[in-house]
Amino acid sequence: MLPRLCAIAVLLAVIPDSQQQRHDFFPVHSHNPAAFAETFAHELRQQLKTSQSVVENFAGTQTTVTDLLGQIRDESAYRLNVSACQISFRKFLADLAMGKKYAILVVDSWGKLESGIALANIQWMGRYYECINTRTTQFSGKYFIASFGGATPSASTLGLGLWVGVCLPDTCSSDEAEQILQPLSEILNLPVDAYSPVQPTTYTAVDILALIIASLLGCFVIIGTAYELYLTHKVPPEGGHHRFGMNHELSLSSLSVLSSVTLSFSFIKNTRTILDTTQKEGSINVLHGLRFFSITWIILGHTFEFGTSFVDNGVDAATVYVTDWTFQGVANATFSVDTFFFLSGLLATYLGLKEMRKRDGNLNVPVMYAYRYLRLTPAYAFCILITSSLYSKFGNGPIWPTTAESFREPCETYWWTNLLYINNMYPAKLSDECFAWGWYLANDMQFFLVLPLLLYLIYRKPAWGIVVLNLGVVLCMVANGVISSHYNQQPGVAILGSFLYSAAQATSVQEGNFVASSYLSNDTHTPSPTSTTEATQQGPSRSDIFWSDAYAKPWCRMGVYFIGVMTGYILRRTQNKIQMNRIVALIGWMSAFSVALAIVYGLFGYIENGQYLPVTLAAFYNAVTRPAWGLCLMWLVLASVAGYGGPISGLLSWKALIPLSRLTYCTYLVHPPVIYWVYGIMETKLHFSIPMIAVIYSGIVIFSFGVAYVVAVLIEFPVLELMKIIFGRSRAKATPNTTISAEQHYGDKL
Repeated sequence: MLPRLCAIAVLLAVIPDSQQQRHDFFPVHSHNPAAFAETFAHELRQQLKTSQSVVENFAGTQTTVTDLLGQIRDESAYRLNVSACQISFRKFLADLAMGKKYAILVVDSWGKLESGIALANIQWMGRYYECINTRTTQFSGKYFIASFGGATPSASTLGLGLWVGVCLPDTCSSDEAEQILQPLSEILNLPVDAYSPVQPTTYTAVDILALIIASLLGCFVIIGTAYELYLTHKVPPEGGHHRFGMNHELSLSSLSVLSSVTLSFSFIKNTRTILDTTQKEGSINVLHGLRFFSITWIILGHTFEFGTSFVDNGVDAATVYVTDWTFQGVANATFSVDTFFFLSGLLATYLGLKEMRKRDGNLNVPVMYAYRYLRLTPAYAFCILITSSLYSKFGNGPIWPTTAESFREPCETYWWTNLLYINNMYPAKLSDECFAWGWYLANDMQFFLVLPLLLYLIYRKPAWGIVVLNLGVVLCMVANGVISSHYNQQPGVAILGSFLYSAAQATSVQEGNFVASSYLSNDTHTPSPTSTTEATQQGPSRSDIFWSDAYAKPWCRMGVYFIGVMTGYILRRTQNKIQMNRIVALIGWMSAFSVALAIVYGLFGYIENGQYLPVTLAAFYNAVTRPAWGLCLMWLVLASVAGYGGPISGLLSWKALIPLSRLTYCTYLVHPPVIYWVYGIMETKLHFSIPMIAVIYSGIVIFSFGVAYVVAVLIEFPVLELMKIIFGRSRAKATPNTTISAEQHYGDKL
């Protein structure tokens, strides 16, 4: 009796629609607000449909666990040829009837009916490690995910519907697991598909290449560090003083090129550069804080957004979004990207005009482009290589292979678009993009291509330059407004809000039907202005258009960059000596705060009621909010330089933020893989709550900066030092400007 009571197997229920389409469970490439909205809401609706059926059918389930296992034992004998899997499984069932401990542990590891079904908790993963760690001389556990009524589970997709973790002998294949579970499938009149995340570790050619490159870089760092230690403690022949001490960089001019190249990889030297908090005269100190807080805002948005695919109470997550107005600060984290565009234009102009004064108004444009490309690409390419190869070896768990695969698969085809910085243009469907968050770097590089023309214009004809910049801002606004109006585009937060409002209201589902918003019901497929013929055979959805044509394209995002260029021009023209009185400062701060708060929180009234904005208002919002955000940043910088920044300027100029700000470029590169690693290695799904996600977010921020530091000393800062040698700057003191956008500038000398 005891073994039978302990053998609590899976309780299954009918799923209304057994012909659901294949679905990407982990939308790693859909971290844009609109595409993510549709993906998450569609998944949630299907789960809610299934949830009602689970509740209704579970109430009428009369089959006992013993009956189910007995039927599996009897019928599987006829369905399987005599094989190692059949022999092991039948032996396991016999041992279970005898009450052997290992057999009880195997069944204990199976996924079982859990509470919260009405909140979309219908994916019961069981205990992965309990299964695979259960071993005897005749049995070794192998974990499977059985999907009933959903799409076929695989390394890249897992079906919607009911998921159940099942532990079977390791001699069983996925096909044999499906045959073993076929009696249950017939009882339910639903197809069953099985997928095992337990796969043998193999190394491809790309994996080996990544290992070789990482090992070589590690060796270079060790050699460079050892060489610096040698020079630091070297005693010159004519005295007892160290040739190199804490200020040994002052003596670098005496080193050969080979010695300088070797020292460029020194862990000590590069760490010293990162930790240097010297604030030079003429520097714009508030930019350090802007960079740091902007990257943490990006991580905050992605932590919540990516995490929704890994929670067992999606309805609760949807409810928080539409009922808590403070959550709009998370949902609108996309404006932090505009902050980096602003900083890019500001710094590139500020440094470029300084160089032009030294060169009598000239620029070495080819060298400028080469420096920029070489400055950004090595760390970028290294991160792409690691995430598309060795990243899959960094974790384990029931959903980890699917998580890692979503990074690798797109990069097999489209990695070259990232290195050419055209990945925001091609592929046409940006969810196919390699290193999806790299769309920002593509835009930033494309903006940089037009910078020399802007610099020449504002240096030689300042009035015409300002006119052109303002015209550029207006044209970007017009482009956003026209696209939004023509395609009836809503702001990303409104799209997400309407979907999740419906989900939050759907705790009672009538007749298995989930009432979608009118937006989804009328989500016609209209050709996108930048889509290829192949991609538009059925036409992209409205969210696809938002992502492809109103979010990631340069003509829609360049307005903030132009505002940054104007800010850099003002600072260089005034030599950072801006005059204003207190009344102007007060009015400016009140206006900037009001506009910024309206941008971030102004749409909550529509979101909490699940409403869309009128088309005209939506087009206006999409057209003006990003340039308006840039104007707020422009005021913050100018007021701080003028001495009216108050505590905000003090916080943003805090020296402790300088080292962290130097790591923001690498932090941007590594934080999505870090987030997905944290979620992907979980054995069971996470229960969503604000405090829990806040704790996870804090850890992700720390871990992301830690990984960024490793990448920085391994490749980013060594490359910066090598570039100084290549471009004739090996004798100059290291410039501590190394963060995410145009701060990776083309150097003091072109």
